[in-house]
Amino acid sequence: SPTNSGGRPEPPDSDGDDVDDEAILTFYRAAADRVDAALRPAMASRADARNNLRMLAKERQIMLEGHVENKLVMSMQEVRYEVMQMNLLIAEAELAAAEIEQDLAEARAFFEAEVEDDVEEIEARLDRDPGTGRLADAVQEAVAERRARFATARRDAVDASGAA
Repeated sequence: SPTNSGGRPEPPDSDGDDVDDEAILTFYRAAADRVDAALRPAMASRADARNNLRMLAKERQIMLEGHVENKLVMSMQEVRYEVMQMNLLIAEAELAAAEIEQDLAEARAFFEAEVEDDVEEIEARLDRDPGTGRLADAVQEAVAERRARFATARRDAVDASGAA
Protein backbone atom coordinates (compact mmCIF):
# COMPACT_ATOMS: atom_id res chain seq x y z
CA SER A 1 0.00 0.00 0.00
CA PRO A 2 1.27 3.55 -0.68
CA THR A 3 3.05 5.43 2.09
CA ASN A 4 3.16 9.11 2.94
CA SER A 5 6.29 11.22 3.48
CA GLY A 6 6.47 10.05 7.11
CA GLY A 7 6.71 6.42 6.00
CA ARG A 8 3.23 5.59 7.33
CA PRO A 9 0.77 3.80 5.04
CA GLU A 10 -1.67 6.12 3.32
CA PRO A 11 -5.32 5.68 4.29
CA PRO A 12 -7.58 4.19 1.62
CA ASP A 13 -8.72 6.63 -1.07
CA SER A 14 -11.70 8.61 0.14
CA ASP A 15 -12.39 10.41 -3.12
CA GLY A 16 -13.87 7.54 -5.12
CA ASP A 17 -17.54 6.64 -5.25
CA ASP A 18 -17.08 3.27 -3.58
CA VAL A 19 -15.58 3.08 -0.13
CA ASP A 20 -13.62 -0.13 0.35
CA ASP A 21 -14.69 -1.11 3.85
CA GLU A 22 -12.21 -3.98 4.02
CA ALA A 23 -9.30 -1.66 3.13
CA ILE A 24 -10.46 0.82 5.77
CA LEU A 25 -10.65 -1.90 8.43
CA THR A 26 -7.19 -3.15 7.48
CA PHE A 27 -5.81 0.38 7.66
CA TYR A 28 -7.36 1.02 11.10
CA ARG A 29 -6.03 -2.27 12.48
CA ALA A 30 -2.57 -1.54 11.09
CA ALA A 31 -2.62 1.99 12.56
CA ALA A 32 -3.50 0.65 16.02
CA ASP A 33 -0.76 -1.99 15.69
CA ARG A 34 1.78 0.70 14.67
CA VAL A 35 0.96 2.80 17.73
CA ASP A 36 1.25 -0.26 20.00
CA ALA A 37 4.57 -1.28 18.42
CA ALA A 38 5.96 2.25 18.77
CA LEU A 39 5.04 2.29 22.46
CA ARG A 40 6.30 -1.21 23.29
CA PRO A 41 9.76 -0.05 24.52
CA ALA A 42 8.18 2.56 26.81
CA MET A 43 5.71 -0.04 28.10
CA ALA A 44 8.66 -2.29 28.99
CA SER A 45 10.32 0.63 30.82
CA ARG A 46 7.08 1.22 32.70
CA ALA A 47 6.95 -2.43 33.79
CA ASP A 48 10.61 -2.25 34.91
CA ALA A 49 9.92 0.90 36.93
CA ARG A 50 6.91 -0.68 38.62
CA ASN A 51 8.89 -3.83 39.42
CA ASN A 52 11.68 -1.71 40.87
CA LEU A 53 9.19 0.10 43.12
CA ARG A 54 7.71 -3.19 44.32
CA MET A 55 11.19 -4.55 45.03
CA LEU A 56 12.19 -1.45 47.01
CA ALA A 57 8.96 -1.50 49.02
CA LYS A 58 9.56 -5.16 49.84
CA GLU A 59 13.16 -4.41 50.84
CA ARG A 60 11.96 -1.60 53.10
CA GLN A 61 9.40 -3.91 54.73
CA ILE A 62 12.04 -6.59 55.33
CA MET A 63 14.41 -3.97 56.72
CA LEU A 64 11.75 -2.61 59.11
CA GLU A 65 10.78 -6.08 60.28
CA GLY A 66 14.48 -6.82 60.87
CA HIS A 67 14.83 -3.72 63.02
CA VAL A 68 11.82 -4.73 65.11
CA GLU A 69 13.24 -8.22 65.66
CA ASN A 70 16.76 -6.97 66.44
CA LYS A 71 16.06 -3.80 68.39
CA LEU A 72 19.23 -4.00 70.37
CA VAL A 73 21.60 -4.36 67.40
CA MET A 74 21.29 -0.79 66.04
CA SER A 75 20.70 2.55 67.69
CA MET A 76 17.49 4.45 66.89
CA GLN A 77 19.62 7.00 65.06
CA GLU A 78 21.06 4.27 62.82
CA VAL A 79 17.59 2.84 62.20
CA ARG A 80 16.22 6.28 61.29
CA TYR A 81 19.15 6.86 58.92
CA GLU A 82 18.57 3.51 57.18
CA VAL A 83 14.84 4.20 56.87
CA MET A 84 15.53 7.67 55.51
CA GLN A 85 17.96 6.24 52.92
CA MET A 86 15.42 3.61 51.85
CA ASN A 87 12.66 6.23 51.63
CA LEU A 88 14.96 8.37 49.48
CA LEU A 89 15.55 5.43 47.11
CA ILE A 90 11.81 4.83 46.90
CA ALA A 91 11.11 8.53 46.25
CA GLU A 92 13.69 8.55 43.44
CA ALA A 93 12.14 5.40 41.95
CA GLU A 94 8.66 6.94 42.18
CA LEU A 95 9.89 10.05 40.39
CA ALA A 96 11.48 7.96 37.65
CA ALA A 97 8.25 5.94 37.28
CA ALA A 98 6.19 9.15 37.05
CA GLU A 99 8.51 10.50 34.34
CA ILE A 100 8.13 7.27 32.39
CA GLU A 101 4.33 7.51 32.74
CA GLN A 102 4.41 11.10 31.48
CA ASP A 103 6.66 10.22 28.54
CA LEU A 104 4.46 7.25 27.67
CA ALA A 105 1.27 9.33 27.83
CA GLU A 106 2.78 12.07 25.67
CA ALA A 107 4.10 9.54 23.14
CA ARG A 108 0.72 7.80 22.92
CA ALA A 109 -0.99 11.17 22.38
CA PHE A 110 1.54 12.04 19.66
CA PHE A 111 1.09 8.76 17.78
CA GLU A 112 -2.69 8.83 18.12
CA ALA A 113 -2.65 12.43 16.77
CA GLU A 114 -0.69 11.18 13.76
CA VAL A 115 -3.40 8.60 13.12
CA GLU A 116 -6.03 11.32 13.60
CA ASP A 117 -4.36 13.35 10.84
CA ASP A 118 -4.13 10.29 8.59
CA VAL A 119 -7.85 9.48 8.84
CA GLU A 120 -9.35 12.97 8.82
CA GLU A 121 -10.61 12.83 5.21
CA ILE A 122 -11.87 9.26 5.34
CA GLU A 123 -13.75 9.88 8.58
CA ALA A 124 -15.31 13.05 7.21
CA ARG A 125 -16.60 11.01 4.29
CA LEU A 126 -17.79 8.22 6.57
CA ASP A 127 -19.61 10.79 8.72
CA ARG A 128 -21.45 12.00 5.59
CA ASP A 129 -22.06 8.50 4.20
CA PRO A 130 -21.57 5.73 6.76
CA GLY A 131 -22.66 2.98 4.37
CA THR A 132 -24.67 -0.09 5.28
CA GLY A 133 -24.02 -3.73 5.98
CA ARG A 134 -21.83 -5.84 8.22
CA LEU A 135 -18.51 -4.37 7.04
CA ALA A 136 -19.82 -0.81 7.25
CA ASP A 137 -20.85 -1.50 10.85
CA ALA A 138 -17.38 -2.90 11.58
CA VAL A 139 -15.83 0.24 10.04
CA GLN A 140 -17.99 2.48 12.25
CA GLU A 141 -16.94 0.43 15.28
CA ALA A 142 -13.25 0.78 14.29
CA VAL A 143 -13.71 4.55 13.87
CA ALA A 144 -15.39 4.81 17.29
CA GLU A 145 -12.57 2.80 18.91
CA ARG A 146 -9.92 4.98 17.25
CA ARG A 147 -11.66 8.16 18.39
CA ALA A 148 -11.93 6.79 21.93
CA ARG A 149 -8.20 5.85 21.94
CA PHE A 150 -7.31 9.36 20.75
CA ALA A 151 -9.53 11.04 23.37
CA THR A 152 -8.08 8.84 26.12
CA ALA A 153 -4.52 9.49 24.94
CA ARG A 154 -5.07 13.26 24.97
CA ARG A 155 -6.68 13.15 28.42
CA ASP A 156 -3.91 10.90 29.81
CA ALA A 157 -1.23 13.24 28.42
CA VAL A 158 -2.87 16.25 30.08
CA ASP A 159 -3.27 14.31 33.34
CA ALA A 160 0.35 13.11 33.25
CA SER A 161 1.71 16.59 32.57
CA GLY A 162 -0.35 17.95 35.46
CA ALA A 163 0.86 15.21 37.80
CA ALA A 164 4.54 15.73 37.01
